[in-house]
Amino acid sequence: MLVGAVVALVGPTGCDGGGADRREATASWELSAAVDPSATVLPIIVFVGSSTCERFEGVEVAETSDAVTATAIISSPTGDQGCTSDMRTERVEVTLQEPLGARELLGCGQAPGYPDEPRDCLVPSAVMGPTP
Repeated sequence: MLVGAVVALVGPTGCDGGGADRREATASWELSAAVDPSATVLPIIVFVGSSTCERFEGVEVAETSDAVTATAIISSPTGDQGCTSDMRTERVEVTLQEPLGARELLGCGQAPGYPDEPRDCLVPSAVMGPTP
């Protein structure tokens, strides 16, 4: 039984904004495929943001006996950087210490195109489609 294990998956990508100061923020994510309760890997899509400014930093995972909370982290340059308004995504496989089982999956947030209402994080992506 897990009582607060934390795992951080870090995989920075993208440009660094020319060395500018950066601020971190959380980003929305969603499953890219259905997940079996016996799974220890969650395939997710992180909505990073501008391809010229935002950078994917990683996913922090907190597991308890009742829930798995995945928090996607991005960073952006501070100040006016002339960022594009496109939506870059990052596909990531998040590894759990224990199978998901009946635990609640939390932290997905709102994805582009979804109404502002609570989402079931176990529902695979309707925006991006299944992982190829």
